[in-house]
Amino acid sequence: MPFARRRVIEDLNRAYAHLATKGFANAAKELTDKLIAMGFEEMEVAAFLRQQTPTDEGQTDLFGQTGGAVPKLELVYLVIELPIMPELEHLDDDDKRKLAITEDKDNQKIIVRVNGEASDALQQTLIKAAGKKPAQEAIARDLRIHNQSIQAQKSPSERSESFGRLPLLCAYIQDELELIEPETILENGHLNLLEYPAKLNNFRIQETSNSFSIDMDGKEISFSLAKQNEVINFNEDLLDVTEQDLISWLDRECKQADVMQRDLIKFSALLIKDLLQTANINLTTLVRNKFPLLRAVRDLIGLYRRRAQKEGYQQTLFGNEAQVLLSDEFVYRFSPQHYPARPPYYAGRYKFQKHFFPVIEDLKAQGEEYECAKAIDSLPEVKYWIRNLVRREHASFWLPLAHNRFYPDFVCELKDGRMLVVEYKGDAYVSNDDSTEKRAVGNLWAKNSNNRCLFIMAVEQDNDGRDVRQQIQSLLG
Repeated sequence: MPFARRRVIEDLNRAYAHLATKGFANAAKELTDKLIAMGFEEMEVAAFLRQQTPTDEGQTDLFGQTGGAVPKLELVYLVIELPIMPELEHLDDDDKRKLAITEDKDNQKIIVRVNGEASDALQQTLIKAAGKKPAQEAIARDLRIHNQSIQAQKSPSERSESFGRLPLLCAYIQDELELIEPETILENGHLNLLEYPAKLNNFRIQETSNSFSIDMDGKEISFSLAKQNEVINFNEDLLDVTEQDLISWLDRECKQADVMQRDLIKFSALLIKDLLQTANINLTTLVRNKFPLLRAVRDLIGLYRRRAQKEGYQQTLFGNEAQVLLSDEFVYRFSPQHYPARPPYYAGRYKFQKHFFPVIEDLKAQGEEYECAKAIDSLPEVKYWIRNLVRREHASFWLPLAHNRFYPDFVCELKDGRMLVVEYKGDAYVSNDDSTEKRAVGNLWAKNSNNRCLFIMAVEQDNDGRDVRQQIQSLLG
């Protein structure tokens, strides 16, 4: 829905279907087929397709039963149809107990109900009995989604557990506590253009033209290149436009929320005055080229804004008079009901045990970030961890940078109540300017947390020869 907005009541953010069917499994299979045909990923279907427990009257109350109790989610069993009886001799007792098999003699089919997670051996047995390749592929897909659905409901968020709070970086700016953002670090919230030179040093007007002379002799038309004395110089002062007219036009076109109008008008006036002192440029030339001039002025203001933000950022966070702190007034908390992950999702064989949400966004099943995630998942001190999303409104933890926001790779809640933020960097990036700025603000955030928060920029192997797991363990103490 293009204009849909998230509701406060989480139940209103879901789609509901009331189905009259012999069994949820059959309806779920048909719904799965349709959702995948519409372009949804298997992982999305597994994470969001749910059956709610019916009430005593046999109906399902969409928004909670009497007394305000939240309906519990049940693991969805899987029913598949096979042309022949599967060979069960080589399966262990645990796999056999997960199966309920009946024979539909009228339709000459074997109906198999799978309860609980299907092991690799059980999956291969059922796929083998499916017959032709298209049927085998369909059964394999249904088994994958079935297992993913079970894993999804095992996640802490699906059990309505909570994740620790993360204080955001704040500072006292003019005696008021404010959240530090690129928009708030400019003095008084405005860019003072008059502190910067009103000069367009690289502005050039390059006009090339060919002038032609066209003659009519009766019904015949002829043309040729015009002689120099026949060409009109359009840059001569022939326009009835004043310097103030051009300044007013620039003021209207360059108007920006963080620039005071009186400053913009004076800055434009100084800039025009400087340009008019340049050889081969007069007012007519500038008016005729006012759009290239406008682009150059906007670019210059953008350059000065970035400079001002960087200077303000350094002064606000790291200056001698900086008043940085973490406050309970500005806190971020991951909601168990809101993790708008987008494909590609993690789909590797390694089963993460402590990820807070049922899906993991943008994590390949190999590589350095994957190894970092495995190291985090294996630490006994970690209660839960989250693959942090990037630029997702109300669903991402971030720290301020001079011109942007920093979204660390992993956020962890430790069993002792502390919060750990992990940013992973490959050797090629660990020492560049971007990483230096991120490391500085991460360390500042942790330093001002009163030992409630920890930050680390992990690498594959540090100068002491420690791997990622050892680096984190050393930080945890």
